[in-house]
Amino acid sequence: MLFAVVQTHRKGVRLSREEIQTATPVVGNLMLSDWLQGNASNRAIRVAKLMHPTVEYHPTLFQTIFDPVLVRMTKVGFLIVGTENHGEIGGACIECVQGWWCRAVAESSAHTVGSQR
Repeated sequence: MLFAVVQTHRKGVRLSREEIQTATPVVGNLMLSDWLQGNASNRAIRVAKLMHPTVEYHPTLFQTIFDPVLVRMTKVGFLIVGTENHGEIGGACIECVQGWWCRAVAESSAHTVGSQR
């Protein structure tokens, strides 16, 4: 399903309300699924991905969010928050908080597909 998505954090720091409200959303297919690869604890990890709406093999439009949680839902949209993995530095895994403010988009109004700010 198509959603217009705005990231709510930059490098783990929450953006201001004004920055979030004025940001240009990225339109794509929001997918929530289990990630089975690379799991040391042998449990499924939930992930959120924003995929290009017309090209299935295209990379994600944003970095994957791990363990997303639905934090808020209104008539206008919903907020999911989780963590982004930024690789390893000096043997330590670097993770940052990330949130996505998501609003449903009618298929016919998806002329800004994949656009970014």
